[in-house]
Amino acid sequence: MIRTLPLPTISTMSLKRRQAEVAGAVRAWLAAHPQLLIGAGLYVLLFAGLALVGVLSVQFDRPVTVRGTWLQLLLRPDEPNPELVKIWERWDALWYMRIAQSGYHATDNTVAFFPLYPALMHVVGRVLRENYALAGLIVSGATLVPALTLLQAVGRRLVGDESAKRAVLYTLLFPTGFFFLAPYTESLFLLLAMGVFWSMQQRRWPLAGALGLLVGLTRAPGALLLLPMLWEWLEQRLAGERRPWPTFLWTLTPGLGLLLFTAYIRFGLGLPEAGLATQAAWGYHVVMPWQALATSFARARIDVVEALNLSSLLLMCGLTLLGLKRLPLPYTLYNAANIGIMLTRVEDAWPLMSVSRYVLVLFPGFLMLAQIGGRWRWLHQAICALGLLMMSVLFYQYVHFRFVA
Repeated sequence: MIRTLPLPTISTMSLKRRQAEVAGAVRAWLAAHPQLLIGAGLYVLLFAGLALVGVLSVQFDRPVTVRGTWLQLLLRPDEPNPELVKIWERWDALWYMRIAQSGYHATDNTVAFFPLYPALMHVVGRVLRENYALAGLIVSGATLVPALTLLQAVGRRLVGDESAKRAVLYTLLFPTGFFFLAPYTESLFLLLAMGVFWSMQQRRWPLAGALGLLVGLTRAPGALLLLPMLWEWLEQRLAGERRPWPTFLWTLTPGLGLLLFTAYIRFGLGLPEAGLATQAAWGYHVVMPWQALATSFARARIDVVEALNLSSLLLMCGLTLLGLKRLPLPYTLYNAANIGIMLTRVEDAWPLMSVSRYVLVLFPGFLMLAQIGGRWRWLHQAICALGLLMMSVLFYQYVHFRFVA
Protein backbone atom coordinates (compact mmCIF):
# COMPACT_ATOMS: atom_id res chain seq x y z
CA MET A 1 0.00 0.00 0.00
CA ILE A 2 1.35 3.42 -0.94
CA ARG A 3 1.01 6.01 1.83
CA THR A 4 0.83 9.65 0.94
CA LEU A 5 1.73 12.49 3.24
CA PRO A 6 -0.88 15.21 3.73
CA LEU A 7 -0.09 18.46 1.98
CA PRO A 8 0.43 21.44 4.27
CA THR A 9 -2.69 23.51 4.60
CA ILE A 10 -2.84 27.16 3.68
CA SER A 11 -3.04 28.12 7.35
CA THR A 12 0.09 26.08 8.15
CA MET A 13 2.02 27.63 5.28
CA SER A 14 0.85 31.09 6.31
CA LEU A 15 1.96 30.50 9.89
CA LYS A 16 5.42 29.33 8.80
CA ARG A 17 5.75 32.30 6.47
CA ARG A 18 4.79 34.62 9.30
CA GLN A 19 7.33 33.01 11.63
CA ALA A 20 10.03 33.41 8.99
CA GLU A 21 9.12 37.08 8.56
CA VAL A 22 9.32 37.69 12.31
CA ALA A 23 12.64 35.87 12.57
CA GLY A 24 13.99 37.90 9.65
CA ALA A 25 12.81 41.14 11.22
CA VAL A 26 14.50 40.25 14.53
CA ARG A 27 17.76 39.40 12.75
CA ALA A 28 17.62 42.66 10.81
CA TRP A 29 16.96 44.66 13.99
CA LEU A 30 19.85 43.01 15.82
CA ALA A 31 22.12 43.62 12.83
CA ALA A 32 21.18 47.30 13.00
CA HIS A 33 21.92 47.41 16.75
CA PRO A 34 25.23 45.57 17.20
CA GLN A 35 25.88 47.40 20.48
CA LEU A 36 23.01 45.41 22.03
CA LEU A 37 24.72 42.16 21.07
CA ILE A 38 28.00 43.44 22.48
CA GLY A 39 26.37 44.28 25.82
CA ALA A 40 24.55 40.95 25.99
CA GLY A 41 27.68 39.00 25.09
CA LEU A 42 29.78 40.74 27.72
CA TYR A 43 27.08 40.18 30.33
CA VAL A 44 26.87 36.45 29.58
CA LEU A 45 30.65 36.01 29.65
CA LEU A 46 31.08 37.93 32.89
CA PHE A 47 28.18 36.19 34.63
CA ALA A 48 29.46 32.76 33.57
CA GLY A 49 32.98 33.54 34.75
CA LEU A 50 31.89 34.91 38.11
CA ALA A 51 29.45 32.06 38.62
CA LEU A 52 32.28 29.59 38.07
CA VAL A 53 34.48 31.42 40.58
CA GLY A 54 31.70 31.67 43.13
CA VAL A 55 30.35 28.14 42.90
CA LEU A 56 33.81 26.52 42.98
CA SER A 57 34.91 28.68 45.89
CA VAL A 58 32.01 27.64 48.11
CA GLN A 59 32.68 23.98 47.33
CA PHE A 60 36.26 24.14 48.61
CA ASP A 61 35.86 26.90 51.21
CA ARG A 62 32.42 27.15 52.78
CA PRO A 63 31.31 30.73 53.62
CA VAL A 64 31.20 31.80 57.23
CA THR A 65 27.88 31.36 59.01
CA VAL A 66 26.09 34.70 59.19
CA ARG A 67 24.53 35.77 62.45
CA GLY A 68 22.40 38.51 63.88
CA THR A 69 20.58 40.83 61.47
CA TRP A 70 22.04 39.24 58.36
CA LEU A 71 20.75 35.79 59.32
CA GLN A 72 17.30 37.28 59.92
CA LEU A 73 17.37 38.81 56.46
CA LEU A 74 17.83 35.45 54.77
CA LEU A 75 14.28 34.85 53.64
CA ARG A 76 14.52 31.10 53.22
CA PRO A 77 17.87 29.70 54.39
CA ASP A 78 16.82 26.25 53.20
CA GLU A 79 15.37 27.40 49.87
CA PRO A 80 16.00 25.06 46.94
CA ASN A 81 18.00 27.63 44.96
CA PRO A 82 21.19 26.23 43.44
CA GLU A 83 24.53 27.66 44.48
CA LEU A 84 24.51 29.63 41.24
CA VAL A 85 21.81 31.84 42.81
CA LYS A 86 22.71 31.57 46.48
CA ILE A 87 26.20 33.02 46.03
CA TRP A 88 24.61 36.41 45.22
CA GLU A 89 22.53 36.62 48.42
CA ARG A 90 24.82 38.89 50.38
CA TRP A 91 24.75 42.24 52.20
CA ASP A 92 22.44 44.85 50.67
CA ALA A 93 20.97 42.25 48.34
CA LEU A 94 19.33 40.72 51.41
CA TRP A 95 17.72 44.06 52.29
CA TYR A 96 16.30 44.45 48.80
CA MET A 97 14.97 40.90 48.95
CA ARG A 98 13.30 41.60 52.28
CA ILE A 99 11.67 44.80 50.98
CA ALA A 100 10.52 43.00 47.84
CA GLN A 101 8.89 40.36 50.01
CA SER A 102 7.28 42.38 52.79
CA GLY A 103 7.66 46.08 51.98
CA TYR A 104 8.78 48.89 54.26
CA HIS A 105 8.37 49.10 58.02
CA ALA A 106 9.02 51.98 60.36
CA THR A 107 11.20 50.06 62.79
CA ASP A 108 13.60 47.99 60.66
CA ASN A 109 15.80 50.58 58.83
CA THR A 110 14.46 49.52 55.42
CA VAL A 111 13.73 53.18 54.57
CA ALA A 112 17.44 53.65 53.82
CA PHE A 113 16.79 51.79 50.55
CA PHE A 114 14.86 53.47 47.76
CA PRO A 115 11.76 51.74 46.34
CA LEU A 116 12.04 51.30 42.58
CA TYR A 117 14.50 48.40 42.50
CA PRO A 118 12.75 46.27 45.18
CA ALA A 119 9.42 47.08 43.50
CA LEU A 120 10.69 45.53 40.27
CA MET A 121 12.04 42.58 42.25
CA HIS A 122 8.61 42.17 43.82
CA VAL A 123 6.86 42.05 40.44
CA VAL A 124 9.30 39.53 38.99
CA GLY A 125 9.44 37.56 42.24
CA ARG A 126 5.68 37.04 42.26
CA VAL A 127 5.97 35.42 38.84
CA LEU A 128 8.80 33.22 40.16
CA ARG A 129 6.82 32.02 43.20
CA GLU A 130 8.49 34.52 45.54
CA ASN A 131 12.02 33.59 44.61
CA TYR A 132 13.33 37.10 45.15
CA ALA A 133 17.01 36.20 44.88
CA LEU A 134 16.49 34.95 41.33
CA ALA A 135 14.21 37.93 40.66
CA GLY A 136 17.00 40.32 41.63
CA LEU A 137 19.45 38.64 39.27
CA ILE A 138 16.91 38.86 36.44
CA VAL A 139 16.17 42.55 37.08
CA SER A 140 19.87 43.42 37.22
CA GLY A 141 20.66 41.49 34.05
CA ALA A 142 17.65 42.86 32.18
CA THR A 143 18.65 46.45 33.00
CA LEU A 144 22.40 46.03 32.54
CA VAL A 145 22.30 45.05 28.86
CA PRO A 146 20.31 48.11 27.69
CA ALA A 147 22.39 50.30 30.02
CA LEU A 148 25.57 49.20 28.26
CA THR A 149 23.85 49.67 24.91
CA LEU A 150 22.96 53.27 25.78
CA LEU A 151 26.45 53.88 27.15
CA GLN A 152 27.90 52.92 23.79
CA ALA A 153 25.32 54.99 21.91
CA VAL A 154 25.88 58.11 24.02
CA GLY A 155 29.63 57.60 24.12
CA ARG A 156 29.89 57.24 20.35
CA ARG A 157 28.71 60.83 19.89
CA LEU A 158 31.13 62.12 22.53
CA VAL A 159 34.37 60.18 22.10
CA GLY A 160 33.95 58.03 18.99
CA ASP A 161 32.95 54.42 18.41
CA GLU A 162 36.16 52.70 19.52
CA SER A 163 36.44 54.66 22.76
CA ALA A 164 32.75 54.03 23.47
CA LYS A 165 33.29 50.28 23.15
CA ARG A 166 36.29 50.45 25.48
CA ALA A 167 34.22 52.44 27.98
CA VAL A 168 31.67 49.62 28.08
CA LEU A 169 34.45 47.11 28.69
CA TYR A 170 36.16 49.22 31.37
CA THR A 171 32.86 49.82 33.16
CA LEU A 172 32.14 46.10 33.38
CA LEU A 173 35.71 45.14 34.31
CA PHE A 174 36.11 47.70 37.08
CA PRO A 175 37.12 45.76 40.23
CA THR A 176 33.66 46.13 41.76
CA GLY A 177 31.85 45.58 38.45
CA PHE A 178 30.25 42.35 39.66
CA PHE A 179 27.73 44.51 41.54
CA PHE A 180 26.14 45.21 38.15
CA LEU A 181 25.10 41.56 38.09
CA ALA A 182 24.16 41.21 41.77
CA PRO A 183 20.76 42.12 43.26
CA TYR A 184 21.89 45.73 43.72
CA THR A 185 20.70 49.00 42.17
CA GLU A 186 23.79 49.73 40.06
CA SER A 187 22.45 48.36 36.76
CA LEU A 188 19.05 50.01 37.11
CA PHE A 189 20.59 53.34 38.13
CA LEU A 190 23.02 53.29 35.21
CA LEU A 191 20.23 52.44 32.76
CA LEU A 192 18.04 55.31 33.92
CA ALA A 193 20.92 57.81 34.05
CA MET A 194 22.06 56.81 30.57
CA GLY A 195 18.46 57.07 29.40
CA VAL A 196 18.24 60.63 30.70
CA PHE A 197 21.40 61.71 28.87
CA TRP A 198 20.40 59.91 25.67
CA SER A 199 16.96 61.54 25.78
CA MET A 200 18.53 64.96 26.24
CA GLN A 201 20.79 64.30 23.25
CA GLN A 202 17.69 63.44 21.20
CA ARG A 203 15.75 66.46 22.54
CA ARG A 204 13.08 64.15 23.98
CA TRP A 205 12.42 66.05 27.17
CA PRO A 206 9.20 64.30 28.25
CA LEU A 207 11.08 60.98 28.14
CA ALA A 208 14.05 62.53 29.99
CA GLY A 209 11.68 63.82 32.65
CA ALA A 210 9.97 60.44 33.09
CA LEU A 211 13.32 58.66 33.43
CA GLY A 212 14.53 61.38 35.78
CA LEU A 213 11.58 60.70 38.07
CA LEU A 214 12.44 57.00 38.10
CA VAL A 215 16.13 57.56 38.82
CA GLY A 216 15.10 59.76 41.76
CA LEU A 217 13.18 56.74 43.09
CA THR A 218 16.19 54.42 42.68
CA ARG A 219 18.84 56.04 44.87
CA ALA A 220 19.21 59.35 46.70
CA PRO A 221 22.00 60.65 44.39
CA GLY A 222 19.55 60.26 41.51
CA ALA A 223 18.06 63.60 42.54
CA LEU A 224 21.34 65.24 41.50
CA LEU A 225 20.50 64.58 37.85
CA LEU A 226 18.40 67.72 37.91
CA LEU A 227 21.67 69.72 37.70
CA PRO A 228 22.86 68.41 34.30
CA MET A 229 19.25 68.37 33.07
CA LEU A 230 18.75 72.00 33.99
CA TRP A 231 22.02 73.07 32.38
CA GLU A 232 21.31 71.15 29.18
CA TRP A 233 17.80 72.62 28.92
CA LEU A 234 19.15 76.16 29.32
CA GLU A 235 21.93 75.53 26.79
CA GLN A 236 19.50 74.26 24.18
CA ARG A 237 17.16 77.21 24.70
CA LEU A 238 19.95 79.78 24.60
CA ALA A 239 21.20 78.15 21.40
CA GLY A 240 17.97 79.22 19.74
CA GLU A 241 15.90 76.05 20.01
CA ARG A 242 12.25 76.86 20.50
CA ARG A 243 10.99 75.27 23.67
CA PRO A 244 8.11 76.54 25.81
CA TRP A 245 9.06 77.57 29.32
CA PRO A 246 6.74 74.99 30.98
CA THR A 247 8.98 72.23 29.57
CA PHE A 248 11.50 73.45 32.14
CA LEU A 249 9.53 71.41 34.68
CA TRP A 250 10.87 68.19 33.14
CA THR A 251 14.31 69.06 34.56
CA LEU A 252 12.97 68.93 38.12
CA THR A 253 11.62 65.38 38.09
CA PRO A 254 14.70 63.71 39.66
CA GLY A 255 14.18 65.86 42.74
CA LEU A 256 10.48 65.00 42.67
CA GLY A 257 11.33 61.30 42.97
CA LEU A 258 13.31 61.98 46.13
CA LEU A 259 10.49 64.15 47.53
CA LEU A 260 7.89 61.46 46.86
CA PHE A 261 9.84 58.82 48.76
CA THR A 262 10.52 61.27 51.59
CA ALA A 263 6.79 62.03 51.79
CA TYR A 264 6.03 58.32 51.95
CA ILE A 265 8.49 57.87 54.83
CA ARG A 266 6.98 60.74 56.80
CA PHE A 267 3.29 60.35 56.09
CA GLY A 268 2.97 56.74 54.99
CA LEU A 269 5.17 55.20 57.68
CA GLY A 270 4.82 57.98 60.25
CA LEU A 271 8.56 58.57 60.62
CA PRO A 272 9.32 62.21 61.43
CA GLU A 273 12.88 61.91 60.12
CA ALA A 274 13.81 61.24 56.50
CA GLY A 275 16.63 61.89 54.06
CA LEU A 276 20.05 62.09 55.71
CA ALA A 277 18.49 61.27 59.08
CA THR A 278 17.68 57.74 57.90
CA GLN A 279 21.40 57.19 57.20
CA ALA A 280 22.36 57.96 60.80
CA ALA A 281 21.21 54.51 61.89
CA TRP A 282 23.87 53.09 59.56
CA GLY A 283 26.69 55.10 61.11
CA TYR A 284 26.87 57.90 58.51
CA HIS A 285 27.43 61.54 59.40
CA VAL A 286 28.09 64.70 57.42
CA VAL A 287 31.61 66.18 57.31
CA MET A 288 33.62 68.59 55.21
CA PRO A 289 35.39 67.10 52.16
CA TRP A 290 38.90 67.55 53.56
CA GLN A 291 37.83 65.79 56.76
CA ALA A 292 36.53 62.84 54.75
CA LEU A 293 39.79 62.60 52.81
CA ALA A 294 41.97 62.89 55.92
CA THR A 295 39.98 60.21 57.75
CA SER A 296 40.07 57.95 54.70
CA PHE A 297 43.84 58.36 54.24
CA ALA A 298 44.43 57.34 57.84
CA ARG A 299 42.19 54.29 57.53
CA ALA A 300 43.49 53.26 54.10
CA ARG A 301 46.98 52.73 55.52
CA ILE A 302 45.73 49.72 57.49
CA ASP A 303 42.64 48.58 55.59
CA VAL A 304 42.52 47.25 52.02
CA VAL A 305 38.80 47.96 51.57
CA GLU A 306 39.25 51.61 52.45
CA ALA A 307 42.31 51.83 50.24
CA LEU A 308 40.15 50.64 47.34
CA ASN A 309 37.48 53.22 48.20
CA LEU A 310 40.01 56.05 48.34
CA SER A 311 41.86 55.06 45.16
CA SER A 312 38.55 54.68 43.28
CA LEU A 313 37.48 58.15 44.37
CA LEU A 314 40.80 59.78 43.47
CA LEU A 315 40.81 58.06 40.08
CA MET A 316 37.30 59.30 39.32
CA CYS A 317 38.19 62.82 40.48
CA GLY A 318 41.09 62.90 38.03
CA LEU A 319 38.99 61.54 35.17
CA THR A 320 36.24 64.06 35.92
CA LEU A 321 38.71 66.93 35.74
CA LEU A 322 39.95 65.57 32.43
CA GLY A 323 36.37 65.45 31.17
CA LEU A 324 35.90 69.10 32.04
CA LYS A 325 37.88 69.98 28.90
CA ARG A 326 36.71 67.17 26.64
CA LEU A 327 33.02 66.59 27.44
CA PRO A 328 29.97 68.88 27.51
CA LEU A 329 29.48 70.47 30.92
CA PRO A 330 26.36 68.47 31.92
CA TYR A 331 28.48 65.29 32.03
CA THR A 332 31.00 66.91 34.34
CA LEU A 333 28.17 68.24 36.52
CA TYR A 334 26.79 64.71 36.84
CA ASN A 335 30.11 63.31 38.02
CA ALA A 336 31.04 66.28 40.21
CA ALA A 337 27.69 66.28 42.04
CA ASN A 338 27.97 62.57 42.84
CA ILE A 339 31.58 62.93 43.96
CA GLY A 340 30.54 65.83 46.16
CA ILE A 341 28.04 63.61 47.98
CA MET A 342 30.72 60.93 48.48
CA LEU A 343 33.07 63.52 49.99
CA THR A 344 30.62 64.99 52.48
CA ARG A 345 29.54 61.93 54.43
CA VAL A 346 31.60 59.31 56.23
CA GLU A 347 30.84 56.08 58.00
CA ASP A 348 32.30 54.88 61.27
CA ALA A 349 33.92 51.62 60.08
CA TRP A 350 35.04 52.69 56.59
CA PRO A 351 35.01 56.48 56.05
CA LEU A 352 34.34 56.23 52.30
CA MET A 353 32.17 53.17 52.66
CA SER A 354 31.10 51.60 49.33
CA VAL A 355 32.58 54.42 47.22
CA SER A 356 34.34 51.81 45.06
CA ARG A 357 30.83 50.63 44.14
CA TYR A 358 29.22 54.05 43.85
CA VAL A 359 31.69 55.18 41.17
CA LEU A 360 30.46 52.43 38.83
CA VAL A 361 27.65 54.66 37.55
CA LEU A 362 29.91 57.67 36.84
CA PHE A 363 30.08 56.84 33.15
CA PRO A 364 31.73 60.11 31.98
CA GLY A 365 34.83 59.04 33.90
CA PHE A 366 34.91 55.72 32.07
CA LEU A 367 34.59 57.53 28.74
CA MET A 368 37.73 59.49 29.64
CA LEU A 369 39.52 56.35 30.79
CA ALA A 370 38.61 54.73 27.47
CA GLN A 371 40.28 57.58 25.57
CA ILE A 372 43.44 57.18 27.63
CA GLY A 373 43.40 53.39 27.21
CA GLY A 374 43.15 53.79 23.46
CA ARG A 375 46.51 55.53 23.21
CA TRP A 376 48.66 52.58 24.28
CA ARG A 377 47.81 48.94 23.70
CA TRP A 378 49.76 47.82 26.78
CA LEU A 379 47.72 50.19 28.97
CA HIS A 380 44.44 48.88 27.59
CA GLN A 381 45.51 45.31 28.29
CA ALA A 382 46.74 46.24 31.77
CA ILE A 383 43.42 47.93 32.65
CA CYS A 384 41.44 44.87 31.54
CA ALA A 385 43.74 42.31 33.17
CA LEU A 386 44.08 44.17 36.47
CA GLY A 387 40.36 44.86 36.65
CA LEU A 388 39.46 41.22 36.00
CA LEU A 389 42.01 39.95 38.52
CA MET A 390 40.86 42.33 41.25
CA MET A 391 37.23 41.57 40.50
CA SER A 392 37.82 37.85 40.94
CA VAL A 393 39.44 38.42 44.33
CA LEU A 394 36.74 40.84 45.50
CA PHE A 395 33.94 38.59 44.31
CA TYR A 396 35.48 35.70 46.25
CA GLN A 397 35.37 37.90 49.36
CA TYR A 398 31.77 38.92 48.61
CA VAL A 399 30.64 35.31 48.20
CA HIS A 400 32.20 34.46 51.56
CA PHE A 401 30.26 37.23 53.28
CA ARG A 402 33.23 39.55 53.74
CA PHE A 403 32.32 43.15 53.14
CA VAL A 404 33.73 44.67 49.97
CA ALA A 405 31.58 47.66 49.02
